[in-house]
Amino acid sequence: MKKCLVRHPIHLVAGELYLFHPIDRQCPASSSLWGVFDKRAGGTVYLESSSRNLREFRIWHDLPERYRYIRCATHDELRDYFSSLTCYECRRSSGRQIVRRCRDDG
Repeated sequence: MKKCLVRHPIHLVAGELYLFHPIDRQCPASSSLWGVFDKRAGGTVYLESSSRNLREFRIWHDLPERYRYIRCATHDELRDYFSSLTCYECRRSSGRQIVRRCRDDG
């Protein structure tokens, strides 16, 4: 049976966005798995959706064992995730390429 190795026990809330990381306890956004928590069952964490790059998403799966650290997403990360997920789902349902314009942070 797979056991969740997430350190620092945290009360996970269904529908909330978290960032998971295998080695960095600060879970930097650029190298973390972003995932929406679904449930915990038998020591396994299940996600509604997740992404490593905010372009490709996995839907309804368990959290891979290698992830040891977790943190709640910031408000800005939450906005970016759900905006990207919406674009991804629109692309999938329409079969067309949607051009994504990102703000220039630099």
